[in-house]
Amino acid sequence: MSRTVVVADMLKGRTRELKMPGLMRAFESLARQARADKWSYEDYLYEALSVEVASRAESAVRTRIRDARFPEIKTLDEFDFEAATGIDRPVVADLARGDWIDRAET
Repeated sequence: MSRTVVVADMLKGRTRELKMPGLMRAFESLARQARADKWSYEDYLYEALSVEVASRAESAVRTRIRDARFPEIKTLDEFDFEAATGIDRPVVADLARGDWIDRAET
């Protein structure tokens, strides 16, 4: 068994211990990219942790949606702007991005 396989198995064990499933799924592909692009250790660590942060955010959203017990999940992507008169798609898209919050607009 090669050293790379052994280290990968040990890392999977550590990610399980630390409850970092996003990192467990992504570390090998990130490592390949890091080697190919000659990332620094800090760059690799930043990207690996960013994957875990994103994974946790997605998981939190899924949990909240599940706990809300919505009868159906609806998104703006599915909204029929053609059938809804008086609703401007670019305005809704701008509002959905939430940039107006940072600008303290009402």
